[in-house]
Order: sequence, then C-alpha cells, then structure tokens
Amino acid sequence: MKSPFEVAVAGVTFRPRYPNNLWEIANAIIQVFGDGRKTGQVTATLVREPDNEHDPNAIQVFVAGEHIGYIPAQQAAWVANSMDAGEKWGALVDRLVVSPDNPEQPGLRIKVSKDES
Repeated sequence: MKSPFEVAVAGVTFRPRYPNNLWEIANAIIQVFGDGRKTGQVTATLVREPDNEHDPNAIQVFVAGEHIGYIPAQQAAWVANSMDAGEKWGALVDRLVVSPDNPEQPGLRIKVSKDES
C-alpha cells in the first residue's frame, strides 16, 4: 500500500460521544478552512493498540486528544507492521461524510501518510 492513502475511520458509531464528537471536528474544519483559504490542518494521531481483543493490528485514531475510531482492519494490517518496525505514521482529517439517507450518522475520512522526515 502506498502512502498517502485516504480511508474512512472505522468504529466511529461505537465511541461514547458519537455523533457530537464528529460535529465538533466538522466545526474545527470550518474554522480552519472556512474562509476558503487553507490556513492550517486538522491532524489525527495514530496509536498502535496491539492488545486489542478484536484485532492485534489495531490502530486507534485520535483527534484533539479524543479516541474517535480505528484505521480499518485491511489497511491497519499493513500500517501496523510498518509502525512495529519503527516507522512513524500520521494523518490529517480530510472530511466529514454525511449521507442524505442517514444524516444523523456522519462518518469521517482521513488521509494517512508515513512520516518521511
């Protein structure tokens, strides 16, 4: 898998403050990009969770210090091996996704990339 790649954050609906936590992230995106000029970025932190009972390759996604979900299992398997080998990864919030059929259950997409520095 090449870096960077975009992915939907998995498990967001299982987090305690959902969907309010995602609406707060949407407000942060508006504050950063609201005037039409890119003035900054909303970052996401990726944290390995090797003791996760459901997936030993689990990678948590944090925004503003809050755990909002996980990298999906298929991508996490590859990224986890890289992280375990000492490579650093990060992410940027790309967008909030709201379906017209289900507007009360938003999702979040992030752009994941390996730190090349």
